[in-house]
Amino acid sequence: MSARRKSTKALLDRDPQREALYSLLEVGAALQFKKLPSFPFFSASNLNESITNIHFSWFLEPLKKMKPHERSLFLPLFPMQTQTQIKKFVDFSITPIQTARFLHPYLQNYLIDQIQKNRPPRSLLEQTELSVLLTISTENLLSLLDYLGILDLAAQLSQIVDRTLLSTIYQSLKPSQLKFLHYASKQSMIYAPKKLDLTHLSKDKGKLNKLLHRRGLARLAGAISDEKDEFQWHLLHKLDTGRAAVIEKTKDTELTKELIQSFRKDVVNLAKRVTR
Repeated sequence: MSARRKSTKALLDRDPQREALYSLLEVGAALQFKKLPSFPFFSASNLNESITNIHFSWFLEPLKKMKPHERSLFLPLFPMQTQTQIKKFVDFSITPIQTARFLHPYLQNYLIDQIQKNRPPRSLLEQTELSVLLTISTENLLSLLDYLGILDLAAQLSQIVDRTLLSTIYQSLKPSQLKFLHYASKQSMIYAPKKLDLTHLSKDKGKLNKLLHRRGLARLAGAISDEKDEFQWHLLHKLDTGRAAVIEKTKDTELTKELIQSFRKDVVNLAKRVTR
């Protein structure tokens, strides 16, 4: 048996359902299956899950814990661009193994199980007004976070009288974001956020965008605070571990029901904006 088949079979043989399924077969058939290099069983909880629904950063630790020859089985499951990112954090001294296509669903579910455990796939989650966050692209979700942060800036805009500072703010924003800033600054708000530290913006061109994005994460944390744990898990795993950590740290902040509902409304409206 080749090294590739040995490593694949060793991985598949770990499935706890394997012997139970063999027991349902006739003795002769079971012996034939056991002679095969692989026999892919699937975790029922993840049959409808996709590896692309989870940010690659969550898979780094499970991959690092694997033996090099096992690790090489999983890299080809990811898009090429993601493979390049993963290689920056995980050593792949052994050339990735190109396994048969029919094995990919099993390998994918095996890897997802390392972090998802017994949680239901997102296709089985109860639908809420925020379910759209699980279906929009990650790019649109990140854009939504930026817009949420702009709401904090809008609450402060009328108090900024320094023309140089205003010019720096306007130059830091995209045209669509600037348009939204002016719109939002004219709307009534029930939330008075802590003032943004806008000093030294001219020296650090990316400072404002970082500030707004972090404020957006805080608002999203408030919006999802009433959602069930399963929904929160899937949403946080759509984002990278760094952003998820910020939301986790913020979402337990005590907020009024009125404020949570206001945040939810903003998220729903902005989800429509970034996807149109």
